[in-house]
Amino acid sequence: MSPKRELRRQLFAKLRGLSDGEISSHSERIVDLLLTDSEFRAAKTIASFLPMRSEPDLTRAWAENDQATWLFSRVTSDSSIEFHHVERPDQLREGEYGFPEPDPSTCRLADPSEASVFLVPGVGFDPKTGHRIGRGKGHYDRYLNRARIGAPAIWGICFETQFTSLEPEPHDIGMHRLLSETGWRDFP
Repeated sequence: MSPKRELRRQLFAKLRGLSDGEISSHSERIVDLLLTDSEFRAAKTIASFLPMRSEPDLTRAWAENDQATWLFSRVTSDSSIEFHHVERPDQLREGEYGFPEPDPSTCRLADPSEASVFLVPGVGFDPKTGHRIGRGKGHYDRYLNRARIGAPAIWGICFETQFTSLEPEPHDIGMHRLLSETGWRDFP
């Protein structure tokens, strides 16, 4: 097993060790920190994710920051991601992997340059450098590479149990900030 695969396995085991109550309370704390952040409150267009069980649930931030335009990710048939404009929860449907996604028949496709802030999930994050390890398909790295033209803020959103030391690869996109239930970490 490759070192990166082994690290993912270890991080997934840590995530599975979180109780539903811990996930809920950590998610609430993360949303509280987001909603009081001036850069987040000033963002005109926010690209985010709808959570799998092992990811922070940011749906309250969407509900309480409704003056922003929200874009949510969707996995496409070719296993890449795209973002769509979502105005209401009834525009979501269960995606291929069992979590909610924008319904492309009712949600307009977004251009990568539209977002001023990207809220990015991951499997692990390095709290010293802002580097991220995803699920291994490179979805976010490819998309964020295209989105960087508009110089958006790229923020990793995670639980502290996901912190780990990472050795980045050339194609990895680093985060500008990390947010966990323990607070913010900023990177140059």
